Amino acid sequence: MFPYTEDALFPALQGGYDAMLMQISSSGATLGYSTFLGGAQSDRTYGLTVDPANNVVLAGLTFSSNFPLKNPAQTWPGNTGDQNAFVTKFEMNQGPTLVDLTPQKVQFQSTDSLQVLADVWPISTPSYLFIRIVMPDGSMLYYESGKGLMTSTVPYLGFATGAVTSNSPILGYPALTVNFSGVASGTYILEGGAVDAVQTTSPSNLVYFGSLDWTMLTVH
Repeated sequence: MFPYTEDALFPALQGGYDAMLMQISSSGATLGYSTFLGGAQSDRTYGLTVDPANNVVLAGLTFSSNFPLKNPAQTWPGNTGDQNAFVTKFEMNQGPTLVDLTPQKVQFQSTDSLQVLADVWPISTPSYLFIRIVMPDGSMLYYESGKGLMTSTVPYLGFATGAVTSNSPILGYPALTVNFSGVASGTYILEGGAVDAVQTTSPSNLVYFGSLDWTMLTVH
């Protein structure tokens, strides 16, 4: 399962081959941004650079007449099946990672339990913090304290304590403990982050603040 971020341009493969862009922290532990890029046919990236504003510029070839365009210098000039060069700029304006999650391990048996510690960094924007599990089929379960993993996004939009702001870090907080009893084998993704409590008005239109922290978990 391709590890995409919530704000991915294309979270799923669009054609036979797609270009992709992934922003990873220097430690390799945090995924800042990840997306596919392409149309209905095959697309490949052959060059990448970062401009002075930290925007990422990709160059490559596309066979897709529906390759995504924004403010194009030239629209599709050829026939279907022809290849054309493309240059695409991504504005990498990801904010800081506010929630760092540390599971006790990443390889599990179906009889194990998952225990997660959280480091929460200073937050000036009122935010709802969350922890969730991305299932192998792409669906998500959100953790609600005292109840476990739930399908609804509402729990973390209705914490009894309300939105969170903090001037000091909270380190090593025991954020989650759940049993894996009966969980099917497969690859799962543990994610943590923050939702902007000011701009988010509905569970169906979440506005994220900062970057997601994620860790891949494998159940055998």
